[in-house]
Amino acid sequence: MAADYSQSSTKTLLIILSIFIAFSLFNFRSSEACGVSTYWGQKSSQGSLQELCETGYFKYVNIGFLSQFGCGRTPVLNLDGHCDPSSGACTSLSAEIRSCQSLDIKVQLSLGGPLGNYGLCSADDAHGLVSYLLRTYLAPGATGPLGDAPLDGIDLAIENTYSTLYWDDLVTDLATIIGLPKKVYLSAAPSCPYPDPILGKAIGTGHVDNVWVKLYDNAQCDCDAGIPNVLASWLEWSHSLPAASQLFFGLAPNSQCPLDQILAAIKLSTNYGGVMLSGGINDYPDIPHIHTAACGYQTLSREGSLMSMVD
Repeated sequence: MAADYSQSSTKTLLIILSIFIAFSLFNFRSSEACGVSTYWGQKSSQGSLQELCETGYFKYVNIGFLSQFGCGRTPVLNLDGHCDPSSGACTSLSAEIRSCQSLDIKVQLSLGGPLGNYGLCSADDAHGLVSYLLRTYLAPGATGPLGDAPLDGIDLAIENTYSTLYWDDLVTDLATIIGLPKKVYLSAAPSCPYPDPILGKAIGTGHVDNVWVKLYDNAQCDCDAGIPNVLASWLEWSHSLPAASQLFFGLAPNSQCPLDQILAAIKLSTNYGGVMLSGGINDYPDIPHIHTAACGYQTLSREGSLMSMVD
């Protein structure tokens, strides 16, 4: 049953909002530092990668998924519904990747996903995967399934609960690569209960630039649990992240979350980065509004503004 967002929760919500104000010290990020992230590669209805980027709604696009790797497995890229990487049919995406990058969009490779056969068996296994990612996806002149356009970073969408070790080794190795002409961006998509049992140690290294916490599909902290639970989870993540990390609100397709109300509160966090959309662009018919709400700011005062958020 969906949560009741009536005035009955106003008092609790006001208390949580007051905590946000106290911690934020009104140090807002500018809208230029904010963005919307999404995933591309699993639905033909998403259209092409270039078309997605040209909508103007996104700052980060995660191509997914590298759904098989580690423990001696041959890495496999799955772009179901778009092209077959194993046949070489996806190398033409290089031109689209470069087009997205010319629009100042960071294009990353996402590892894992909800389905697949992946994991890491040792620190050496993590080192080996980094070497593969470097020569196949990250280095100039890379020769891999996506052609020769170097990607901007790596995203960890690790959902296999039996695969909890060595992700910290992976991100540390990726963050300390030398010899590349540009920074390798790192992101992770943990579940909302803190700490995440799979990605918690990796995020704790301080090397993960963007954390898109999935505030859905979990009775402890999604919108069905009520706005106070959502905000309490966000607050715990916000004040536990390493200083260099930005935090994004992960939004499921067809979500019933009162997004405007929630964003009005969480944008007070000094490490607020934006919104992550886990589905395809067609799963969010209100994407123009989501984009505006995610990165638009209003001036907040100490008196009067909090009540307006929950009216």
